[in-house]
Amino acid sequence: MAKVIGSPETDIYFGFYNGPWKVITSKAGDIYRRLDSANQKGKVTLSPAQRKPFDDEFKALDVLNQKAVKTYVEAHASSVAVAAIVEDRFINYPYPEQATAMYALFSPAVKASFYGKAIKASLALTNKTAPGKLAPDFVMNDVDGKPLKLSALRGKYVLVDFWASWCGPCRKENPNVVAAYKKYHDKGFEILGVSLDSKKEAWLKAINDDGLIWKHVSELKGWSNTAAALYGVKSVPASFLLDKDGKVVAKDLRGEELNNTLSNLFKD
Repeated sequence: MAKVIGSPETDIYFGFYNGPWKVITSKAGDIYRRLDSANQKGKVTLSPAQRKPFDDEFKALDVLNQKAVKTYVEAHASSVAVAAIVEDRFINYPYPEQATAMYALFSPAVKASFYGKAIKASLALTNKTAPGKLAPDFVMNDVDGKPLKLSALRGKYVLVDFWASWCGPCRKENPNVVAAYKKYHDKGFEILGVSLDSKKEAWLKAINDDGLIWKHVSELKGWSNTAAALYGVKSVPASFLLDKDGKVVAKDLRGEELNNTLSNLFKD
């Protein structure tokens, strides 16, 4: 997290993490401790009703996080340090709308800084996959080493699903994706799994273990995956739902959100 910016910029940068951010992390730690206790550190699956209070707390904390960053940016809009903070909080953990709003508050000098330019470039990349835009096409080898082109799947609704065998949240989300595939595949729903694995054995084992019975591609280059770079993917899981013409319908649909969106599209 530490960045060498140069004092007094360093003081402003760490002023956020030693001040407002400590309040956020303290509250987050408390919620996670209580969640761990409730689900016995993942051994017990909570019902939706049991999970809801925790989800509500996390949503409220997210709002608090956004307010904390905004307040700090407004107070230090002419400091390059706030651009570094915005990159930390809203680019590396993608919140493009919030990053766009914060970028607008920067002074011209901050916009022209290294971090300001990096944020602008990242937002331009994110805009390429905004809903309504034609998704960037790419070709990558499947599990048999044969090239598969994304645009070859036109005519179906396609979920481009970025994941990896080593990604815990991805593996937890996989049962939801499997359920959606089984429910809607015959109606015209396809999935293209894009793996950020680097070892073929681990990739294939995860596909088999999780019952991922759709199309898969990977360059087996980890985070150097060209499609991930093309789509501005900075964390996994990340997904892009495309319509029959290859245009982006929605991003990062999870669980019930994915099911509800597909249900509306296929009017089931």
